Amino acid sequence: MLIPDGTYMVNAVARGSSGILVGSNLTLRLGSGAILKAIPNASANYEILSVRNANRVTIVGGTLLGDRSAHQGSSGEWGMGLAINGSDQVVVDGLTIQDCWGDGFYVGLKSTRVTLCNVTADHNRRQGISITSVDGMVVRQSTFKNTTGTPPEKGINVEPNDGETANNVTITGCTLTNNAGGAFQCGTPFVGSAFGTNLIFDQNLVSGNGLNPADGGYKMAINITDFDGVQVTNNQVLNNTGEAIRLTDHATHTLVKGNTVKGTLRVPGSEYWTGIGILISDCGGSTITGNTVTGNVGPGIWQIVADSTVTISDNTQSGNGSN
Repeated sequence: MLIPDGTYMVNAVARGSSGILVGSNLTLRLGSGAILKAIPNASANYEILSVRNANRVTIVGGTLLGDRSAHQGSSGEWGMGLAINGSDQVVVDGLTIQDCWGDGFYVGLKSTRVTLCNVTADHNRRQGISITSVDGMVVRQSTFKNTTGTPPEKGINVEPNDGETANNVTITGCTLTNNAGGAFQCGTPFVGSAFGTNLIFDQNLVSGNGLNPADGGYKMAINITDFDGVQVTNNQVLNNTGEAIRLTDHATHTLVKGNTVKGTLRVPGSEYWTGIGILISDCGGSTITGNTVTGNVGPGIWQIVADSTVTISDNTQSGNGSN
């Protein structure tokens, strides 16, 4: 199915909280100048495009444009551009999503084998993408930027809901920049009832995140909590505000290797805890090795409490500050 160039107004709440439903065994192609634009609404929930309980779906090109500048309500944070729920073998290539009331992309409800390639999430209100329930997902060569408006304000957030899991997720070759709440976060407040395994964050550019979050305070460019065995490898983590990489709250067996961490800035009023390159706390069995940590306003690598199960070795530190 081809949608040619042009702007098409979509009632994103036409089917409860969904606009256009994309069914199984379908390739939806949007012209490079095709825009699906949400008609302004007052709903806390909407989805411009919805892939729900579908198999073998491909979406290529085009732009989804949310209603955040003209939204008619003030509550909620779940107005999505593309929502993939309970679906298998979904490929999204070259799609841009802007200005949604909630997230640009959302993946949940036990979806499997999802691939996002060359996509862009820009100036969405809550997240660039939320990943809550999936087994087998790749996000590559994509951009998540300018997320701001309501917490968490992340570029990418892997956060299973109660009783859900996010397994076998790889994020690689992506750019995460200017997100108010930080670039990448994984974790869950539902300790013991939600978790993730085999999560890889590799060869990404993380820059300029953490400035002016909606709830104030300070943020982490890369924040790992409540997950086991996450790999944070070979990333460029540059000029972020708050903390660059943080392992805490049961971030067990995390591997932080081969990253360049540079130029992290302090937050006025929170100088003691900010400007830090890599902060380590409550992450038993983790390894921090082979990283280059330079020119951060605060400490380069700071282990808050000694832990004999944590290995810190072969890192290069220079030009960092202190608390």
